[in-house]
Amino acid sequence: MHRPCRLCGQHKKLCLSHIVPKSFAKRMKAGSPQVVEVTISDTPTTAKSNGDHKEYLLCEDCERHIKVCYEDTGTIYLHRKKGASENKEYIIIPEFNYKSYYLFVISIIWRASISSLDIYRPAQELSKLEPYLRHCIKENTLYLSPQGPKLDDFIKVSIARVVDLLDQIKQETLDRLLFSLNFERGENETEGLHYHMMLDGFLITASILPPGSPLASNWNTPGRLLDRRHLKAPKVCFSVIKPIFEAISAVPTTNNPFAPK
Repeated sequence: MHRPCRLCGQHKKLCLSHIVPKSFAKRMKAGSPQVVEVTISDTPTTAKSNGDHKEYLLCEDCERHIKVCYEDTGTIYLHRKKGASENKEYIIIPEFNYKSYYLFVISIIWRASISSLDIYRPAQELSKLEPYLRHCIKENTLYLSPQGPKLDDFIKVSIARVVDLLDQIKQETLDRLLFSLNFERGENETEGLHYHMMLDGFLITASILPPGSPLASNWNTPGRLLDRRHLKAPKVCFSVIKPIFEAISAVPTTNNPFAPK
C-alpha cells in the first residue's frame, strides 16, 4: 500500500502500524489470548480484547525511527525496572532518560491523533497540535523551533503505579488492564485536556494545557515527569482513580478477573 507516510510525508509503501506498541499487549497477555481493555464513556465498560489496534500510517524508515529512538527503551523501561527500589508510597527507577520517555509517550498520543479507528476518536481533539507533535517526533527534540518554546512547556506527562491498597485484587491482574488512551476534558479551558492510558500497571497521563497559563507554569501533580536521572512514581489505589474504579465495578460477576483473591 503506497501512500504518503504520516511522519515524513514521502509517498512510500506503508506498514501496518500499531498505535500502542504491540510488545505491551503481548507482555500483558502473559500467555493468555486477551487482555482486559477499559473504554471510558458516560457508562464505562471493561471487556476482553487482543489489544492489537493498528492501521497503515508509517513507512518502514519512520517505523524504524520511532522504534529505535523511543520504543526500544520506552516499552521495556517500566517493565524491567532494573535497579528499582520501592516503599509503601513510591517506586523509584534509576537511569531515567527524560526526553526519550517523554517523546515515547507523545509518539503514542500522536499516532492516536491521526488514527481513523473509532477507539481513538477522542484524540482527534489534538488536530491543531498534530504538526507540532509530528515535528518533535521526527526531529527527536522537545523544541518546537530552534529558539522557540518546548513541547513540555504545555504538554505535561505524569505517571503513577496502580495498586490495590486493600490487597483484594492481584497486582498481576491490574498489570493486565489495558487502559487504551481515554480522554478527559477539564471543567474549563484553563484546565486543558487530559489523555490517560494504563500500561504494565502504570497510569500515564498527558495533560495539554494552554501555553503560558498559570496551571502550566506551576504544574505540580504527583508523579509528574521531571528532567532528572530517576523516575519517582507514586503508588495510587485503583479505587481513587474514578474511571478505572467505575470500569472495574462494571464488570459482570461471572468470570470477573477483578474478583477478590
